[in-house]
Amino acid sequence: MTHVYQPPPRSNPAYLCALSVFVALSLTVSQGSAANPRKAPSASDSAKTTAFSAAAESQAVKPSPNRLVVIRNNAISDAQIPKEADEIVKLARDQTDLGRRLREELGRPISVVPLIVERPSLDYISALSRKSSEYALLSYVVLEYENAAALGSAKKSLLGKSAFASVSEDAAVEFSSAPNDTYFAPLGQTSPLNRQWGITALNLPAAWDTQLGYA
Repeated sequence: MTHVYQPPPRSNPAYLCALSVFVALSLTVSQGSAANPRKAPSASDSAKTTAFSAAAESQAVKPSPNRLVVIRNNAISDAQIPKEADEIVKLARDQTDLGRRLREELGRPISVVPLIVERPSLDYISALSRKSSEYALLSYVVLEYENAAALGSAKKSLLGKSAFASVSEDAAVEFSSAPNDTYFAPLGQTSPLNRQWGITALNLPAAWDTQLGYA
């Protein structure tokens, strides 16, 4: 649930006092506390983050029409659908009866590949925490269909299966540090009537492009 701050009239003394406290706290957070200094990331840390992002992008399947990106719900057992991404990909390529049944369950895709094509060893994947973001990323499978009609039919079928935690069409997205909250005031709209106006008034979106903070 999103809690939205509704500011009182600007002439209210309590409002003006709260505003001054808000600004003071914001400046304190942005400048850091002398009593509790936090170590800023080093140039080496930044380089490692950039290298990891570039590697992940180069190793991922590129977005394309007529593709679904799915992830298995490991809490649900299904005799037709293996739990691990690598097992799904391997069985879907198999020409046995089990492989054919799996392809039917997936809506007859023409291609089944993992999202991250450069795979670590199975032992490495099995050792990962099932709650880690790395395990989740390695668990996505990309299903490609012959046309939009086949994709639509498969998507409807897979969404009805509890064996999948997520089923979505493949698409390119952009990362942004600015929130997509409905009540976030766009740049330049700093009136208290715009609800979450303080973030914009302090120009925090521009700062987030450089530093997210250490809290």
